[in-house]
Amino acid sequence: MVKYNLTKVDWNNEYNWDMEILNELTTHYINHSNLHIELNEDGMDVAKSGLATVLKFLDANIIDCDIIIENANLLQNNTYTDVYKSGFKFAKVCQHTTSITKEIKTAFSMFSGRPTWDRLALGSWLFNNTNCIQTFQGSTGLYQNYENTGEVSNGVEFDTLCKRAITEVDIHDVLHFIKHIPLSINYTSGRNACNHPLLLTTEYNSVFVDVVSETAKVGNVFFPTEKTFRPIMFLTPFIVYGPIGYLKNLKKLGFKTFDQWFDESYDTVIDDNQRLVEVISLLLYINTKSMLELENINREMQDVLKHNVKVLMDLTETDFNRERFK
Repeated sequence: MVKYNLTKVDWNNEYNWDMEILNELTTHYINHSNLHIELNEDGMDVAKSGLATVLKFLDANIIDCDIIIENANLLQNNTYTDVYKSGFKFAKVCQHTTSITKEIKTAFSMFSGRPTWDRLALGSWLFNNTNCIQTFQGSTGLYQNYENTGEVSNGVEFDTLCKRAITEVDIHDVLHFIKHIPLSINYTSGRNACNHPLLLTTEYNSVFVDVVSETAKVGNVFFPTEKTFRPIMFLTPFIVYGPIGYLKNLKKLGFKTFDQWFDESYDTVIDDNQRLVEVISLLLYINTKSMLELENINREMQDVLKHNVKVLMDLTETDFNRERFK
């Protein structure tokens, strides 16, 4: 059976499906008499993404075969024949013993790759309001392109962010942020940090909390990646913009979070936009703290941080089992 690797789309954007994708899937079926889809080792809620709409159309009009999807979503309901693809490799890349000597110099870090709408919102807020240590992918000249055409392209989801019309997100601040991306830290970029987290040792030693925008955020999904495991590896607390219940599901893997020190109720907010607003409110709160206060909180957190490192180091393939999340 020949597999079709579906890598061109954003699993969190149900409108990001077009005739090109339909044609490619149809052609693959015609040429190989099957439709076995790989999601680039990612996890998604098939029912909540645009993929479900595409597959329903193909199922009803073109394809007469079982549709098989390789999916790393630990919560996936089997809308189609679903083969679980373990996401353990994202934990494994962060299973390193590191030397951590915290000397907090700034409140926040955010290490992002692809510029999705939520990363633009969070990244621009941090860039414009804090001394955040950041990496952010993007092509040089994006802002100049906006000035000339009124559009930001090359995979930057600026239009998606604008359509969401989130009052708490200042679009002028976002454009100012876009003017400065790509952002890198001397030797690394967001993509390098994915596969080589040790490159960020110096940065993590100097930050209080890491702001994480996870890969899968929409629907009934739990797909933790190196974005979450990286701060754990570096004994650093984290704030995660992910799907509803992400922190709750992380605890099912044995990890502890930080509700003893700050409000994590954002994890229970159903609406994606409002969940982002709640995360920004938490960033505002932390940003009022002095470096001395953050150092004191960090000392109080040590038992939790060390517990999380131990859980991370002990994780195995068998922990990424859908049965434990039912």
